[in-house]
Amino acid sequence: MTAGVTLVPIAPIQNRLWFLDRLTPGTAQYNVCVGYELAGPLDQRALRTALTEVVARHDALRTNYLTVRGRPYAVVRPVVGEVPLPVVRLGPDAERKARAIAAAQAGTPFDLAGEPLLRAHLLAFDATRHVLVLTFHHIAVDDWSLGIVLAELGEIYAASRAGRPLPADPPAPGYAEFAAWQRRALSPGRVAEETAYWQDVLAGASMELPTDRPRGVTASARGGEAPFAVPEPVAAALTALARSDRATPFMVALTALAVLLRGRTGSPDVIVGVPVAGRPGPEFAATVGFFVNTVPVRIDLSAARTFRSALAVVRRALIDALDHSLVPFDRLVAGLGRESGTLVRVACQLLDDQPGPGELRWHDLDVAAWDGVTASAVRTELELHLLRGPGRLHGLACYSTDLFDAATIDLLVAGYLDALASGVNAPDDPLPELPELREPDPAAGDAAGEAGKPPSAPVIVDMRTRRAGKEPS
Repeated sequence: MTAGVTLVPIAPIQNRLWFLDRLTPGTAQYNVCVGYELAGPLDQRALRTALTEVVARHDALRTNYLTVRGRPYAVVRPVVGEVPLPVVRLGPDAERKARAIAAAQAGTPFDLAGEPLLRAHLLAFDATRHVLVLTFHHIAVDDWSLGIVLAELGEIYAASRAGRPLPADPPAPGYAEFAAWQRRALSPGRVAEETAYWQDVLAGASMELPTDRPRGVTASARGGEAPFAVPEPVAAALTALARSDRATPFMVALTALAVLLRGRTGSPDVIVGVPVAGRPGPEFAATVGFFVNTVPVRIDLSAARTFRSALAVVRRALIDALDHSLVPFDRLVAGLGRESGTLVRVACQLLDDQPGPGELRWHDLDVAAWDGVTASAVRTELELHLLRGPGRLHGLACYSTDLFDAATIDLLVAGYLDALASGVNAPDDPLPELPELREPDPAAGDAAGEAGKPPSAPVIVDMRTRRAGKEPS
């Protein structure tokens, strides 16, 4: 099986995905499925050219993962032929059929050792409306990588349609170079130093998040989702508070979550998993691959009396955590003698939203995110994804349906929006002792709906970010 190929150790950050694939073979839990609506006269040949060129440029999209004597190795396959792009003509009941096809693709597992880790399908509604569905295994891409793929597809498609030479390959190292860098960086001494830091920070830490049903010995990855919109005045106040307090918008959003969890758990000491881009420098900004790591941020609000003082606590805790984010999360929890599910029950991130109608154009095509792909799996009990686009801030709460009812998540979302609005509008008011969850205000929901349709679901259900530095935006 390995004759004639060059095997190299995988990046340490990929070990957990490889291990979980071996542990539960045939699962699609780590699939990444995205859809883009293409409006206009589509040139299928140009689109195939663009897909093939993108795969040729990025070694992560041509890599398989073999197991030799119980250890994982990567092998980069050569460029062979055109990337398959089957076209499905939908006919009557097109919307339902399209969503069913996307769900089937999202739910079809990959063979890490023996097949390409990208599948592409083109769904044809009519002559001027198509949806491009791309399905990856998460070991090959993170959310940042999806932005790179989308941008390069557009550049190459437009050049091909216009008869121009294809744009030059980006001056970026391949993912194999990152893997080698990370193996060198994770020296035994550095790992020991980082683990000692986390042992000190997380000593005695635990967060008991109330659930509707008891936690079992094992949990499925079945997930539900609840989209919401942040009213524009609240989003503007969030940005203003971040600027005035030398914080990032993500820090403000995380503070509101910490305040909510403080009330929900009855403890001022909470832990939230936060994504880290994991790219060691700007030279990797155009590299496709899996870089993202998770850090457990411990937030102790026992001395915080106002939202502003809580923000200062979150800012310091997050900066310190990100300064110690090199060790992959699975190795970290193993070094702490903990289980990842008991250490991090809630995760939070802020992402760039997918392009909306009129925001992206490929030559004579209008391109927008398609809302027919939805998240169906989670890897923490509750995930709060905030999606920021031009003039809008939306969100999606993804949750374990083994543990939570949809009605409970609606209450949590309403509570989060309350905590965020009161915090950014009156940051010096006293924090409530135990904020109560209340039913969502139907009028507020209607107003949010008028502000814009909720975006399509985040297409990666683990933690991810789109900034090259350590600090989430």
